[in-house]
Amino acid sequence: MRSTILYQELERTDARERLAEMMMVLAMMLNNAYRADTNEPYS
Repeated sequence: MRSTILYQELERTDARERLAEMMMVLAMMLNNAYRADTNEPYS
């Protein structure tokens, strides 16, 4: 029983990490789209 709880906790942590990575990628894509749209130079 204890191992199941630990496994679920690991899965949850893994999902959180994947979500954080996706958010980072999305932020970079939005940033690039904004720069392309406004002709703003990269800082």
